[in-house]
Formats: sequence, C-alpha cells, structure tokens
Amino acid sequence: MPFGHARPTATHKRAYLGPAVVYFIPCLNRPASVTKAQIVDRIAAATGLTKLETEAVVDGFMYTVIEAVVTGQTVELRGFGTFRVRERAARTARNPHTDALIVVPPQEVPVFKPAAEFRRLVRARRKDATNDGPAG
Repeated sequence: MPFGHARPTATHKRAYLGPAVVYFIPCLNRPASVTKAQIVDRIAAATGLTKLETEAVVDGFMYTVIEAVVTGQTVELRGFGTFRVRERAARTARNPHTDALIVVPPQEVPVFKPAAEFRRLVRARRKDATNDGPAG
C-alpha cells in the first residue's frame, strides 16, 4: 500500500497516478462540503422548479451579490448575513524563500458576516455535537 497509511475501504477515494494508486482518506473531523449542484437539487426538490430553472435562479443570485459587492455595495440578507468589502491594512511580511521583508499593500477583500440567528444555530449544533461524545 502506498505510503503505509490505512487500508483502503469503500469510503476512500482513489486517484490513479501512473503505476501507483494513492488513497485519499476522508477527514473524520470535518463534514463534506455542500456543492452548488447539491444546493440546486435541494431547492428544485423543495420548489418543484426544474433543475435548469433553479440553477438559473442560483446563478442570478450569486451574480447579483458579486456585482453589488464589487461595486462597493453592502448586501444584507436578514436572518442570513451581510456581504461587504473590507480593507485590509498594509503590513510587512517575510518571504519564506529569501527571508527578506516585503511590504504587502492594503487590499480590499470580500467578507461575509453571518446574522446573529445563523451564528446561534451553528453554536447550538457544535454544543450538541460535543455533548454527544463518548462519556468518560
């Protein structure tokens, strides 16, 4: 087995890299990500719209949010959160290859701040997950 890691199971994903097969072991501490396609599937099933129609709506929503944030507007979705641009201050950093100090100029970056109810639900889920652990 490559690299002497754990034995492959049905849940491991394989990548063919020449004569060696490398197994990617899923991280047990992190749930899988939800993809755009899965979001489209869930909304289509809940609304009765076709997947094509739902994908057009999701794409339109994403385009509208991106366009607003790029032009400097704040997008507030009550109960969900706020998208906006934040300016990062200039700072000094170190090039790891040359060990030289460099100045990183100020940058504008998009940020998302979840609504209070959103944060409360995430904290409640995390709290429940830690309470469900093994008794010790």
